Amino acid sequence: MAKKNQSRVKRTVRSPAGSRTDITARQRVEEALRESEARYRELFEAESDAVFLIDNATGNILEANSAAAALYGYSQGELLTKRNVDLSAEPEETQRVTHGTPISSEQVVSIPLRYHRKKDGTVFPVEITGRFFIRHGRPVHIAAIRDITARKQAETELHIALEKYRVLFESFPLGISITDAGGNLIEANRESERLLGIPRDEHTRRKYDGPEWRIVRPDGTPMPADEYASVRALKEKRLVENVEMGIVKGGGEITWISVTAAPIPLEGYGVAITYGDVTAHKQAEEALRVKEWAIESAINALAISNLEGNLEYVNPAFLKLWGYRSQAEVLGKSATGFWQAGEKAEEVIEALRARGGWSGEMVAKSKDGSLLDVQVAASLVRDAIGQPVRMLASFVDITDLKQALARERHLARTDALTGVNNHRYWLELAEHEFQVATRYRPPISVIMFDIDDFKLVNDTFGHAVGDQMLERVAQVARAALRSVDVIGRYGGEEFVIVLPVTNGQQAYSVAERIRTGVAAIRVPTPKGDAAVTLSLGIAEALLAERPGGDESVEAVVRRADRAMYAAKATGRNRTSIYSAPTEYPGESAEEQSILPND
Repeated sequence: MAKKNQSRVKRTVRSPAGSRTDITARQRVEEALRESEARYRELFEAESDAVFLIDNATGNILEANSAAAALYGYSQGELLTKRNVDLSAEPEETQRVTHGTPISSEQVVSIPLRYHRKKDGTVFPVEITGRFFIRHGRPVHIAAIRDITARKQAETELHIALEKYRVLFESFPLGISITDAGGNLIEANRESERLLGIPRDEHTRRKYDGPEWRIVRPDGTPMPADEYASVRALKEKRLVENVEMGIVKGGGEITWISVTAAPIPLEGYGVAITYGDVTAHKQAEEALRVKEWAIESAINALAISNLEGNLEYVNPAFLKLWGYRSQAEVLGKSATGFWQAGEKAEEVIEALRARGGWSGEMVAKSKDGSLLDVQVAASLVRDAIGQPVRMLASFVDITDLKQALARERHLARTDALTGVNNHRYWLELAEHEFQVATRYRPPISVIMFDIDDFKLVNDTFGHAVGDQMLERVAQVARAALRSVDVIGRYGGEEFVIVLPVTNGQQAYSVAERIRTGVAAIRVPTPKGDAAVTLSLGIAEALLAERPGGDESVEAVVRRADRAMYAAKATGRNRTSIYSAPTEYPGESAEEQSILPND
């Protein structure tokens, strides 16, 4: 060994001058190397990205800076015991690039995305830039690795935001348009085609205030461009919301839209415009207005109450019918207070709750206390699931109708001149009384009377006086009767009366009051006072004596008529009672027994 060192020294040292020259040169080289290494180390450590020096053949990590240690969670010493595939979540791909990349001083490899694994197992995305070269005779490469987790997260968020925008723009059920700073439409979605009635390519050839648009206000008058939400938003640099307008399409069809526009705070952009279809809403509003007008203008009175019967709404016809001037006078009050019989109104409300509907007649009590006949139709108002929530009632004033019907009935039943029952209606009432008498067997009698020599009155004083006399006679007769007695004009100057629960002798007293009362009548005329007398006949129904106890009205009237003519035959101005024969083979004149009043 000593000999070898001696021989090496001998070969190196040639002369004192040459030795000094070689040593100086070597020192310079060594100094340069040290400075280069220092600069390399300084740069290597100063790099903010993770930097590795890796042996291509083995993949061993030869050097790693402190940034690499911080990124992966290892110490620098631990990293020098690892291979590059140990840090990769895609080791096969890492190995392929490491062994397959040719060595060149100009060869820079850029890998935009790889996934690496930290010491704790966390996988994260990285961007890699590498240079492959020869160092100390071995192929190596430097890899600068940057953690792009934040960038990928931002890209993901951007992708999500763009997807949301795409879905919103294309799928959301709103028309959306975008303008540039000059008001030119540059984007429009699918819904805008339907709402505006034009394809997107034509849409984007227009300006937001162009003359091609045919737009009307809610009242149907043309809307000028300076009222458009989009124009106002761009001009005023603010959000303009819910401007209602009608888009007039071909054929005059109008699509109603509600428009909101907002400035876009990006260079070159103008406003974002959204518009929703409110046509159905407008149509529903119009239908509601028509219904409200119909309710407010209805001739029938209408009222809505809660389920307790307290009024919540009445229309003008209700106020007019009941005599009130404003809703404030009636709202909140119980419906039962508007009827003559509040108890019946309560019963109606209960029936309505139980059955869901009610109709019938009631007597209303107006504000001033007067009474009205009212036809009522009421029903429950139910919600979407069928539960009752309100009560609705309509009212028709039938007071005049009922009075007219009463007048018609009166005219149909009453003799127009005298005011007593006419022949037909008297017979109807008499038959009812005879049915009662047949069942319960009380006595019942009939009085028939006639004005004596009435033709002479007409001929002497005129028919007007004769009519007046008929009226006075009827008045006297009615005054002598009870409320249960039934009087009628039998025809001409003949009258007939049925007296329930009255026998012949009792009927005689009534007949005499009538006879004497009529005899006292005086009707003044230019020719002197007109006066008349009566002849009256009485017949009692023979219910007890008749076989089977049956007796007809006609039979009793015939007997009373015969008694009346018997009174005329015996001198007039008298009352005669029909006396029944003892046998009933038939009723001949010979079998009648007449008892005059004297």
